[in-house]
Amino acid sequence: MTEEELNELVASVTPERLRALGQTLEDTFHLRRRTGVPVVSLLRALTAGADVGAGAEYRHVMARLTEAIRFAVQQMPDARFVEHS
Repeated sequence: MTEEELNELVASVTPERLRALGQTLEDTFHLRRRTGVPVVSLLRALTAGADVGAGAEYRHVMARLTEAIRFAVQQMPDARFVEHS
């Protein structure tokens, strides 16, 4: 994936897109009044069909997308990003 392609992909990570993905991913789960979507599932959906490389390139792509997801979630008043350890 070129840096330009990655920048375009990162720019496509919007609150609206995340909300739509959360409604369609198989491993979305519902807890009372909340919905959970694993970040890894969002990453897989966002990169489906893309050549994200391996090793350092793969880690770079995933880190950029994770930050884009975190930023988009911050724009959603009814959502929050929860770190997993």
